[in-house]
Amino acid sequence: MKPEYKIIETKATGNIKVNGNSQYNHLNADTVTVEENVIARLFGTINTKLIIKKGARVYLHGTLRGELQNEGGELFKY
Repeated sequence: MKPEYKIIETKATGNIKVNGNSQYNHLNADTVTVEENVIARLFGTINTKLIIKKGARVYLHGTLRGELQNEGGELFKY
């Protein structure tokens, strides 16, 4: 069974907290936090920090210019 995603088409800026399975298509964020056990598909740029909580999976199609803080999740970079 495939997980369902909330797809965000609008430009996402600033500090983003992802607390449900989501796909961001136009990301230009400062800090992105992906909460526990959430799947996030991110298309764009993270300028300051990417925080991945335990059990989270992040598929980054873009650029991480800042630091990665991995607290037990997985990062797949394309």
